[in-house]
Amino acid sequence: RTWVAEFKLVRSRRKYAIFRKSDGAVVATAETNWAFVSTETLRPVKIPREVSERFIAIGEDPTDYLALAATDATRCTTRNFKPQETR
Repeated sequence: RTWVAEFKLVRSRRKYAIFRKSDGAVVATAETNWAFVSTETLRPVKIPREVSERFIAIGEDPTDYLALAATDATRCTTRNFKPQETR
């Protein structure tokens, strides 16, 4: 699973959790900081509104958010958090 934990002015923090298929146990976690950088100056720039509006920062643990989204889709959107089907 992957989700946006928070947005700041020029960066966002994305978290990851990898689950074992056999028992659903978390086997690895990680996080990355993403920054928007100007291709002209190579310096950080403010995250464009068009980008930040397409994601919802849902915090450190998406469990509560996903449970609410599953029961009341009109109040929540999971457009930025779509668990992948395991094959």
